[in-house]
Amino acid sequence: MAYGEIIKKRRLEKNLSLDDIFAMIKIKKKYIIAFEEEDYVAMPKEPFSFGFFKNYLACLEIKDLSLLDEYKEKQKLFLQNLNNTNNITKDNPFKKRSSYNYNIKKDADSPSIFVKKKDNFSLFITIIIIIILSTFLILNMLLKNIKKNLDTEFITINQTLLEKKEYKHIFELTMNSPEACWVVIKNKEKTLFNGLLKKNINNTWLDFNGFEIFIGNKNNLKVMLNDKKLNIFNYKSGEKIIVNEDSLQNKELFL
Repeated sequence: MAYGEIIKKRRLEKNLSLDDIFAMIKIKKKYIIAFEEEDYVAMPKEPFSFGFFKNYLACLEIKDLSLLDEYKEKQKLFLQNLNNTNNITKDNPFKKRSSYNYNIKKDADSPSIFVKKKDNFSLFITIIIIIILSTFLILNMLLKNIKKNLDTEFITINQTLLEKKEYKHIFELTMNSPEACWVVIKNKEKTLFNGLLKKNINNTWLDFNGFEIFIGNKNNLKVMLNDKKLNIFNYKSGEKIIVNEDSLQNKELFL
């Protein structure tokens, strides 16, 4: 029995609907259906797809690791078939599903009508894309200006507090990664960040008291604290890294 049939059978045995699964692990119903039907075209892109699949297995309390291997092998076959041909043929077990059915008359007048409608639709789509891109660029510029002003104001406030000797340090934490890396950054009061870092961009956080840091994939990740490079490889993946006044005295914290 294929892994898709197994997970669907288990879900039905546990009397769980697609809405129940979504409520439990927040995976969209269309992705749940894609996993059960082994529809790799409809599945989310990696690395999210494999993580969603593992979470789905855990939700169904399936501990058979061979299903993960089967998933990977079929995904590999799908990608090979996709790279080997531009047109997905009938013999391909991962045939892409079409959401459209065109029923065009073959008389002499039909082609010109169809082309005209197609041209109008293309023009409409082009205008919509231009509007969306323009709006995005304007909003991006506004957000950058707002962030710059907020950062400047925050640093000014910090300098004032330092002059009053109310705080010994301003902790400036910077992370830069060329690949996907999941991190969690906390201070004493709340979680400042929980998610994937933006690639090849300096992600910066400021705090008076320090941070608690949790890092997933540490490959090629560069972490700086007040212009000093943290030695993150002294810690296991997911292990808490504490940065505060006391830890600054620990020489092993820095490279």
